[in-house]
Amino acid sequence: MGACIAIGKLTEKIGNDMRVVTAPNKANLQAYEICCFLAGGITGCINWQKEVIDYLENFDKLSNGQLDRLVVFNPRREKFPDDPEAAKEQIEWEFRWLQRMEIFSMFFTAGESD
Repeated sequence: MGACIAIGKLTEKIGNDMRVVTAPNKANLQAYEICCFLAGGITGCINWQKEVIDYLENFDKLSNGQLDRLVVFNPRREKFPDDPEAAKEQIEWEFRWLQRMEIFSMFFTAGESD
């Protein structure tokens, strides 16, 4: 097990030591951890973030913990609050963590854009 420092309910553990940090939660990263940001559509598209996390979790199990240093940052909240400050908080969370990533997973949905 890796050493993860957590403040309150910051992260959810999956697989061995692979972690998922969901907006707007915080995380204290360790120097040995590798960070991946799930960038792409949220509103009006499938929950592709869950599919990527499930895939990584399955790979981690099949590979005996090869992803145990991975921290996945998921900007999709389970329920986005109906609060004007929530959008600002979301943008700040994404910007803060995007600057620290080593890996990006991009998802582009088919169809029209706003």
